[in-house]
Amino acid sequence: MIKYMAVFLGMLMMAMPVLAAVDAGIIIGDPGALPNSWTYGFKKFSESLQLMFTFNEVNKAELQYQFALRRLAEADKMAQLGDTEKSNKLMNEYEIQLGKATQTMTTAQQNGKDISQLQLQIQTQEQVRNQIGDAVVAQIQTQTELQGGSGGNGGNQ
Repeated sequence: MIKYMAVFLGMLMMAMPVLAAVDAGIIIGDPGALPNSWTYGFKKFSESLQLMFTFNEVNKAELQYQFALRRLAEADKMAQLGDTEKSNKLMNEYEIQLGKATQTMTTAQQNGKDISQLQLQIQTQEQVRNQIGDAVVAQIQTQTELQGGSGGNGGNQ
């Protein structure tokens, strides 16, 4: 059973596009499967498994940060597609995931782990992330206004 699960997980990991071009200065890339795709559940399940089997706190914080960037990329794409409800939800998930990464980093630092490189990466990319996030929020607001103030979430927040 474990052998089959390992093979399944390996295939799943290879099938999921990776959003990792942060070292090259690209903050967000192709979001891969979106919430309107039948494969999105597999993508989220894969992320959960990665986190579950990552025991090093610094590595876990880095994964959480990468997953936050995925949510930001997904929110951007869904806003471009005009789906304000899903885009808004993804922006909330982005904030939550970014908070989890920060919390994990704090715990790691309290446990004597060196988080300086991850901190530097996050700080360096903060302005660009904020610009992308602001653009997504602006798209959501524009779409909501175009839809008569009822973007599926009860209007503007």
